[in-house]
Amino acid sequence: AKEEGKGANIKAPFAEVSSSSKSPISHTRFKKGIAAMRAMSLCFAPGNGRSAECRQRDEAITEAAVKDFEGQKKVIQLLLLGTGESGKSTVCKQMQIIHINGFSYEERREKLAYMRRNIRDSIACIVAAMDKLGIPFGSEEAAEMGAWLLQQMTDNQAHNASRADLDPFVYSSRFFRAAERLWQDPGVQESFRNSSRYQLIDCAKYFLDRIHLFKNKTYTPTDQDILRCRIMTNNITDIRFEIKDGNHTAKFRVYDVGGQKGERKKWIQCFNNVTAILYLCDVSSFDLTLKEDVGIERPKNRLLESLDTFQEVWLNRYLQDVSVLLFINKIDQLEEKIRAGKSLETMLTHCRQTIEMEATAATVAAADTAGSSHQNDNDEHPVMHRRRSCKLSTVPTVIGRASTATAEAASQKQKKKHIGPLDLVRFISQLDFDRFVPSEEERREFLDAFPRLEEMAAAAAAAAAANADGPTPQNGNGLQQQSPQQQVLQQKASLTNAPSDSAAASANTAVKPAAAVGGSTEPGKKKKRGKQQQQQQQDLPKVHPDTVKTACFVKNIFMEIAKRKRQADFKFEYHHHTCCYYYTCAVNTDNVKKVLEGCRAFIIDKHLERFGIL
Repeated sequence: AKEEGKGANIKAPFAEVSSSSKSPISHTRFKKGIAAMRAMSLCFAPGNGRSAECRQRDEAITEAAVKDFEGQKKVIQLLLLGTGESGKSTVCKQMQIIHINGFSYEERREKLAYMRRNIRDSIACIVAAMDKLGIPFGSEEAAEMGAWLLQQMTDNQAHNASRADLDPFVYSSRFFRAAERLWQDPGVQESFRNSSRYQLIDCAKYFLDRIHLFKNKTYTPTDQDILRCRIMTNNITDIRFEIKDGNHTAKFRVYDVGGQKGERKKWIQCFNNVTAILYLCDVSSFDLTLKEDVGIERPKNRLLESLDTFQEVWLNRYLQDVSVLLFINKIDQLEEKIRAGKSLETMLTHCRQTIEMEATAATVAAADTAGSSHQNDNDEHPVMHRRRSCKLSTVPTVIGRASTATAEAASQKQKKKHIGPLDLVRFISQLDFDRFVPSEEERREFLDAFPRLEEMAAAAAAAAAANADGPTPQNGNGLQQQSPQQQVLQQKASLTNAPSDSAAASANTAVKPAAAVGGSTEPGKKKKRGKQQQQQQQDLPKVHPDTVKTACFVKNIFMEIAKRKRQADFKFEYHHHTCCYYYTCAVNTDNVKKVLEGCRAFIIDKHLERFGIL
């Protein structure tokens, strides 16, 4: 301004700029701003003693951040998710057995209190349900024992979330005699067969058949006992182990969380830096209702809740780059229920009834609204169904439907991508389970993964009988030392229980069968290979056809959900995750080991992609 000859003060330009906003900047405020800028510049000024200290601190923080990032590169973090009692903790125990040398003698003895609690809760739940179901006892003696047992439960109430060793209940010899006698009663057995009408843990039969073992104070639980034991997870736990992968060692950290509705708010704490999610679904829960919905007029189906939870996880904005490994679990219990005459139609009927009830309620509400407003019905468009309905493709090509023409018309009409959540209740209610036929490949996948139930039960019973005489000795490391008889039983079990892993949705995740690895192409060995294939066909377990049909049907519903994409919040949002499925039996170590070996390479590749190495 002085060069232009105007003689203006240096603060004039600021006054002019601020005059437009009618709040001129005072010279005092301006000087304070300059002083603040100079103070900030001192942090980066060379030659200042304080700036040198700041630089050292900055370098230390940067070095720590780099080390932390490098450490995260070496640790593969997995998250076990699923609804309550889907088998998450059981898979976590299997990882400890397979990769961390199992359980010590002290850990086995600690679990004995929880197993006795499972016996107490199971027999008390069955006896209490007899009054609601109207089932009488087989004898007066059993009725007196049942009344005494329920009175003992009332006098010694303890929440199952507390530690079992702090439980005030006294496991006396009279209690075990009453439990054994009640379990043999015909009325109690009838109540157990109707267990889908009330809440009962799935390991009830296993422990009630072995009361004579657990009443012995010197009994040491086996691995199968620990796997079957039901302990409610109400916090976040993790295990760490290492696996040799060629010339390198892969470090794993697996998080286990609770699956009940009240525990799911804790899941988000484990979403950061997760490589993959192991989602477990109890495929045998199609005839059960949620334990959290006890007392509600219309409780939700457990399998439907598992499908809803899977969809929420799959479409979560924080997990859109995290792949999901779907474990369709408890296929052994599915076989037992199918042979008992139960069917997946229970869940389908539940969905259809829900649609009908909501449509009726919507019709009544629309009629009330029309009557109160006194408007002409011809000029109105009443909403017949107020559920959040997805207008995208809801027609899977692999699942049967009541009308093929309707399916083709709907697929031609819906040309948009699979965006947004799927209305599962409406979608499932339109499926036709009777017309669904699994392909030969789907059938083979399931049979390869299915365990030999008879051999597994015989091996577990033999191991328990060998261990019932007294505590098992320990080796120098404090681990349980197996006797020669137990080692022979374990070798027999490993030879007989060797199911292959299930198929994966990704082509690179499936493990090749043993006959296809390193096979020769010489003509002289074709006959021998043909005999081996025939022998493998004969070695497949005998499974009810409806078991295979049900498992494949549920798998296809999950895969239809996996085709969906989240509604983007902005234009360039992307989904870079995949879903692989496996049929699992969490209580069978050989099955879980095969599955984990099959998905190991997939998990490592996803971990390297996450850090830009692949």
